[in-house]
Amino acid sequence: MGTGGTEPGPGPDAVPPLDRGELQARALSGVRWTALHTVVAVGLGFGVNILLARVLGVVDYGRVAYLTTVITIAGVIAELGLGMAVVQFGTKAHAMGHTEVVRSVLSRSQGFRLLVIAPVVSLTVLLVVRVDPLLMALAIGFGIWLKAALSGTPAALTIENKTAQIAKNAMVVNLLTQVAVVVAALTSRDADTVWISRVTVGALGVVLALPYVSRAYRRAVLHPALPRGFPTGFWRYAVPAGVASILGNLIVSRTEVAFLTWSGNTAAAGLFALAFGLAVHVFSPAQALVGPLIPAISGLRAVDAASLGRALRRTMRASATLSALLVAGGLGPLALLLQPIYGAEFAGAAPVVVALGIGAAVATTGSPLLAFIQARLAGGAVLKLNLAAVVVNLVLIVALLPVLGLWGAVIANLAGVAVRNGLLLVTESRDAQVRLSAALGDVAPLLVGSVACLLVHAVARTAPTGLVTTAVLSAVAGAVLYVVGLRVLHLGLAAPDGAALEASVSARLRPSVRRVLGLLAHRRG
Repeated sequence: MGTGGTEPGPGPDAVPPLDRGELQARALSGVRWTALHTVVAVGLGFGVNILLARVLGVVDYGRVAYLTTVITIAGVIAELGLGMAVVQFGTKAHAMGHTEVVRSVLSRSQGFRLLVIAPVVSLTVLLVVRVDPLLMALAIGFGIWLKAALSGTPAALTIENKTAQIAKNAMVVNLLTQVAVVVAALTSRDADTVWISRVTVGALGVVLALPYVSRAYRRAVLHPALPRGFPTGFWRYAVPAGVASILGNLIVSRTEVAFLTWSGNTAAAGLFALAFGLAVHVFSPAQALVGPLIPAISGLRAVDAASLGRALRRTMRASATLSALLVAGGLGPLALLLQPIYGAEFAGAAPVVVALGIGAAVATTGSPLLAFIQARLAGGAVLKLNLAAVVVNLVLIVALLPVLGLWGAVIANLAGVAVRNGLLLVTESRDAQVRLSAALGDVAPLLVGSVACLLVHAVARTAPTGLVTTAVLSAVAGAVLYVVGLRVLHLGLAAPDGAALEASVSARLRPSVRRVLGLLAHRRG
């Protein structure tokens, strides 16, 4: 390993900085491609999850979720906030044209991944996963060490605001990964083997993305340096942000599956895993808009901080309004069709899908706020709000799991999500000088959509019509009730929001998108 350089300056391989217009253009391009990737991934994900549920059964389905949760948390713990700090410090340096600073950060971060993160995750896999030694060697060699050796690749693309390229690459990798998972499920019918195939093939993403990184940054990724001499304030931001990320993962990464598994309630773990996964799939189109925002907002803070308040309100209105539309028109029908699609073993997950889906909508609406709080390097603030949410979550799990079982886990999850996103809304509104009452009005469509969903679903469960007909009618009724609620209460998108959202889709789709957005635009002030 080398030692890397730290001097800012243009240099012969300097990567040109981005102005406000270029930041916005790349963010919109990233949104378009990320949305396309999300549509493809959601379709594939639904299909593969149906197959996994029917082939593995409820207990082994929960086992796959358990392995994913435990090893994801191990990786987050080992990272200590490195990835977030690399993106934040790298994006700001790149926006100001300091190519050498970015190269130094990338090179040193690669050294940390190889010396710290890869060994910790490898040890966790050896302790938790049970598979044939050859499969274990493949998982550790490719899924962990190869990925660690090139993990600076997606970070470099994010720093350069090449989020469109990240999405294109992710589409290819997702397709290959899902094919591998299907083959593993059909040939082995073993949860651990399925998980190994997902991890091993998923590591191809960092390899395929490497050619799209600018030459100066690509050299830094391929030449790791000792993890010392980071920019001033790097670890002061990274460590609190890393601890906050660990706590945040305890809220958003199906940790309840681990508690249900440890308590011996493996069937409930499978039901929770399926319901949680479906909720994530339903809201991934809205969630996908957040990724391109992170480098864009970080760069915006560096070049035009005065516009942050307007950006925050517009982002919150868009995420809340679109997420609530999915709640009103999507969750009820999905719950009705759960048993015929996934099998009788998973029938008990239907009401859990509705509950966790509403929680996922709240989390999706709050996700853009994470981009704002990360852009101001407020690692300590993230740590405090995540700690509060985790305390609430863990206290409720310990208190309710022995009494309520599956529903104890659901209540704990929803409470943690509500606390985390409520605190985020308060802190970021204050920082952006936005009145809390205005911010609450911007996210109020969530309440309208949730009420519409629950009312329609309560009626649909007792409807005499056929299941498919009932599901279609409940989707239409939920969406109509939601739109009427927005109109009566003067909530939803503001007039200028539509143009910004239209710009994120292709020209052919804009007339249709314009009509849909017009139905949702009733916000005043």
